[in-house]
Amino acid sequence: MSKRRLALAIALAVCALLAGVATLLWAAEATSRAVGAGNEQIGEVLVNGQTVMRLRTAVEGQGPAERADTTAKQLNDAFGRKVTWKDFDLEELDGGVLVKARDLPIVTATPAEAEHNDTSPYLLARSWRDNIVRALGGRIDDQGDRYYPDWSFQAKKIVPVLSIGNQGLRVGAAQVAGPKQQVDKTKAVGLLELNFQRAVRVNVYIPMSSLNVTKLDRVQGVSVRGLVDIRVLEL
Repeated sequence: MSKRRLALAIALAVCALLAGVATLLWAAEATSRAVGAGNEQIGEVLVNGQTVMRLRTAVEGQGPAERADTTAKQLNDAFGRKVTWKDFDLEELDGGVLVKARDLPIVTATPAEAEHNDTSPYLLARSWRDNIVRALGGRIDDQGDRYYPDWSFQAKKIVPVLSIGNQGLRVGAAQVAGPKQQVDKTKAVGLLELNFQRAVRVNVYIPMSSLNVTKLDRVQGVSVRGLVDIRVLEL
């Protein structure tokens, strides 16, 4: 293979690798579960482990647990299409208020569901939308509007950098910054070391909510600043 073709092949492989890394870092996940409250069954929807809505009524033959499962699938479909927290919005319908991501329907707050929660369909749908936004690392102001706050209003702190790679066990330190709620969750920064045929090396720094370097439990909405890296053990 000529040097030109080899360079092209390496470049294409690096692009594919970086695309995969981006997907890994920004992926979100929705799940559902059924819980009991007295004689009442409730379907909960979670995004990145955070409960974003509780469904208590049946709609079109689907009970609360089934509705929660359907909603989680709709959210995962949206995440698969690379939606961000800024893409979630509301649309008023004849039968309630729809939470949507771009043009993808997610769930509808019906009058019956709103009455069960002692609120209006709009306020219920907005609370669901806001909870999804927060779970994805977005921010909501007092009026329910989404916004990026100025950096001067965000929190920052120093956390350890942990990695296990080809160069042995390393422990360092990094400054993380972002919304206070998300920074408070950040316990460490994980270092993911990626190498391609010894020609390309990519270091990916991931804010994590635990000290377990084997789990990529990324904290959304947090950035990584200044790094210090010290080798403590040679493998």
